[in-house]
Amino acid sequence: MRHSALITWLLVPRRSRKTSPIGLRWCGLSRFTEDGPWWPDGSWSVVVHFDESPAEAGEQPVVAQMHFLTETAARERLRADTRFGIYDGVQPLADVDVLDYRQDVARTVLLTWANRDTRLEEEGSMRADDMFVQKLVSEVPVLQNAHQEHVTYFGELLPHVLMGDITRVAADLHGRALAGDTVADQALDSLLAKLERGVDDDGGSVRELIVVSFLENLDLEGYAGDDFRRRLGSSLQEWLARIESERSGE
Repeated sequence: MRHSALITWLLVPRRSRKTSPIGLRWCGLSRFTEDGPWWPDGSWSVVVHFDESPAEAGEQPVVAQMHFLTETAARERLRADTRFGIYDGVQPLADVDVLDYRQDVARTVLLTWANRDTRLEEEGSMRADDMFVQKLVSEVPVLQNAHQEHVTYFGELLPHVLMGDITRVAADLHGRALAGDTVADQALDSLLAKLERGVDDDGGSVRELIVVSFLENLDLEGYAGDDFRRRLGSSLQEWLARIESERSGE
């Protein structure tokens, strides 16, 4: 199984440039926190597939598809939000952030990362999706921890990445609400109401943000998923139905 990921090249000691492969397929040795002091004993090779040569991106992170080389590797480690290293022998070459979004979402993340300064200079103000996320976090306090961790980790706001985190916060709130947590129940109602207004009020970047990086990432299998679906506003339900229709036609 392939996973979408963000590859960030590291400075190689005693060299003044970053090291990255020039081909479209690259294999390196993985290093996870769980490997402990025994690494590299028992570690697994990871194969990375690029659509375009990463050498063209320079120092910018590169979106790619990746998987373990062997079927016997611990595939459960390649889950969303995991970060691990890729090595050439004992030499660290890159950090890998597993996204596990659809490839088009991952591309949006990369575009946001690479072109942010240029776009903001041209537009002279914060983008609509940036402003929406900032307002959402300020009005739904339960999102503030996720926002702070996101900014600390990335050094800036990446709306599509953070919205993926917000999807997981919503799922956690839903589980707690089903268990009788009234505070979580109210927080989820507030969050979904604001997302509903965002889809209705904006026909551009905000709608795309909510549809692609919130609704696309929802896991609605089983009874709990049906209950979550009923909590969505009419516009969110309509967009979710379109997504599911497209998936069923694949």
